[in-house]
Amino acid sequence: MTKFTIYANRMMEAGWIAAVITTPLFFNVFSSRIFEPDKITLLRSISLVVLVSWIIKAVEAFSDRKISLNVREIIRTPLMVPVIILLLNYLVSTLLSVAPLISLWGSYQRLQGTFTTYSYLVIFLSLVFNRPSEEQVRRLVTTMIAVSLPVAVYGMLQRYKIDPIPWGGDVSVRIASTMGNSIFVAAYLIMVFPLTLGRAFEGFRRMLKSETFEIKDFLLATAYVFIGLLQVIALYFSGSRGPALGWLASLFFFAL
Repeated sequence: MTKFTIYANRMMEAGWIAAVITTPLFFNVFSSRIFEPDKITLLRSISLVVLVSWIIKAVEAFSDRKISLNVREIIRTPLMVPVIILLLNYLVSTLLSVAPLISLWGSYQRLQGTFTTYSYLVIFLSLVFNRPSEEQVRRLVTTMIAVSLPVAVYGMLQRYKIDPIPWGGDVSVRIASTMGNSIFVAAYLIMVFPLTLGRAFEGFRRMLKSETFEIKDFLLATAYVFIGLLQVIALYFSGSRGPALGWLASLFFFAL
């Protein structure tokens, strides 16, 4: 493995970590739109860094003949067929759009265009095809769980009207937290909650199997339970019915 490949791997992992930290937490009160477009602009930049690092690694691997392009193996990868269909769907829709530039770059208010969707997919595909180690995956999951804590806590501040930032609307009835939208923050929390619950179960299982009491395992399991409870409370305070149904579905599949 060359130095370029090592640096490319590190840059990609840094991009994954940066994406799961900045996207939920970042917002700019000095911007006219504050939340979504600012988050997306940042994520687009991160995905470009990940893409360039991935290309550098792929070029080195192809030049050394360490990997070969196997279309059949790519298609057999889980979720790859629907992802390819989604890629082609966005591409064709953009080419045939009545406003191609808006379809490509997204509207001024949202920026949810083809470029943004492809940015999401670059993060996803770079994780799938670069096959991060178990340690890297654990680090990524730990970061996601840790980031959900300030998101949930900030929602609590809004609920009890001690938010230091004055917003135009009333965010105490339905919290919006760092997402600027009650449904968005709830949708984010229901994705992180199963990971948090899994870590809590993992900690308690390790404690039960261990012959000696480890304070580290106890503290970690308790911390995950605490974060999970805050996530559920923030989900309730968001008042979002759709994400609540999604949360119940996630509990069902988690039990399975």
